[in-house]
This record gives sequence, structure tokens and C-alpha cells, in this order.
Amino acid sequence: KLNRLGFSVPEIYEMDDTTGLMIVEDFGDNRYFDLMQQGHDWRDLYPVAVDVLVHKNLADPEVALEDSVFYSDEYWLYRIQSFLKYYWPNVMGDTPPLEAVHEFSTIWKQVLDQAHDLDPVLLHGDFVSQNLLWLPDRDDFRRCGLIDFQDMTDARGNMKASPAFDLAFLCQDVRLDLPETLEIEMKEKFLKALPHLDRETFEKEYAIIGAAQAVKCIGLFARLGLEQKRREYLPFIPYCWRNLIKAFDNPHLEEVKRWFDNYVPQPKRELICDD
Repeated sequence: KLNRLGFSVPEIYEMDDTTGLMIVEDFGDNRYFDLMQQGHDWRDLYPVAVDVLVHKNLADPEVALEDSVFYSDEYWLYRIQSFLKYYWPNVMGDTPPLEAVHEFSTIWKQVLDQAHDLDPVLLHGDFVSQNLLWLPDRDDFRRCGLIDFQDMTDARGNMKASPAFDLAFLCQDVRLDLPETLEIEMKEKFLKALPHLDRETFEKEYAIIGAAQAVKCIGLFARLGLEQKRREYLPFIPYCWRNLIKAFDNPHLEEVKRWFDNYVPQPKRELICDD
């Protein structure tokens, strides 16, 4: 699907259906994640990534959304609940009380239900710096190569969701400490290129998706870093808290903020930073 829409995705040269082996195009080693850690200027990279998302949003829906299904709230909630399953017992020192679990699920169901007002678009599903490669010899948005887009599909078909989805993943990175000006400028670039999007509705869905991603990844990195002892994931947890706390500024996340203020005191949000 991404290839049909003109994006830079690895070409498949040979494929053996029997063994499941493929020979695919090598995009090299210039991942956005690595380039940013090496001090590369984000102004070279991120506007092109946003151009990818703009092109995807403007793609013919009959092609882009063919056989597509919604990224379901049930799946979102399942992934968000990893916070209760992995972060809570490892950091709070006990299993969460039933009252907290019930409130958590109830609040998130209500919040996620508010992220469907904009017309859906085709998802990449994991549009983050580790899955974007810089291809400077190509033209326009094709200078951003896409990999690891397996989250764009499930057993039902290609996934679709809010146009804020992939942009929130890009600008609220959970593995990089990106400058605040990057998020501001890239969001503005995106909205100017897509003037049909209602700005207030977009900001609401952007905040909800960013918060959901942050909570999900706090649980994910707790599982990897604390349960599986893969300590390299622990330094990412403060970035997730940063993104979540920023999202709390949106009034549609007032109840989420209240839950965290009631059940997860500030010291329990910080100890992982120094662990």
C-alpha cells in the first residue's frame, strides 16, 4: 500500500513464500534516531517526515483506505493497561487496587472515544525516529524512507485512525529529547498544509493520542527494563513522563491527570530516572 502511494519503502527483490525469506532493499544506516543523537540539525530531517504525513493525508482515500479498519479503542486500552501490569508493581511495590484499575479503564475508555472526530487516514502505526531513514539522494518526501510499518496492519486489514496519530508519534518521541520548538513548528507546518482540519479538534486528538502513547510506553519500557532486565530501556521512561505531563495541559485529559495525581505521586514518576 505505501509503495502504491509513492512512499520510499524497501523494494522486495526476491521472496520465497515457502521459507518466508526475502531479499529487500537496504536503506543504509542513517536513521533519524542516530542522526539526531549525532547532533544533526532537525530542520533538515523533520520537515521531510512531516511532508510524508501530509502526502499520506492527501492521498486518494479510495486507494489509501481500501480494505482498512480502525485502530480500535479496545486495542489502545489493552496496550495502555501495560502501565498497570508492569510499571505499577515494579515502582509502587504492590498490585494496583481494584478501585484504581476500574477508574483507569473507565477514564481511558471515555477519553479514547473522543479521538474519532476527524476523518481517518491510513496509518504507519509506529512513525518514530527509529523507523525513519534519511535518503538525501531522493526527491521531496521520498527522502524519508519508511521501515517497520507492521503496526499499520492486523489480521483484519490495513489500519486507519486520526490524522493526528502518526504526527504525535513523530513529534512526541519516547526515545529522544527533542527540542520544544520542533514540535511547535512541525505541528504548524502540518496544519497549514491541511487547512481542512479543524485546529481545535486536531489539538484534542493529538493530545489524547500523545498521552496514550506515553502511558503505553511507560508500561512497555518498565516491562523491558525492569521485568526483563534490559536496562538500556530505562532512560526512555522520563521522556514518556515528559510527554504525558505536557499532554495534561489539554482539558480533555483532565480526568487522566486527576487519576495520576491521585494514584502516582511525583516521586514515583521520578525514581526510574536515576535507577
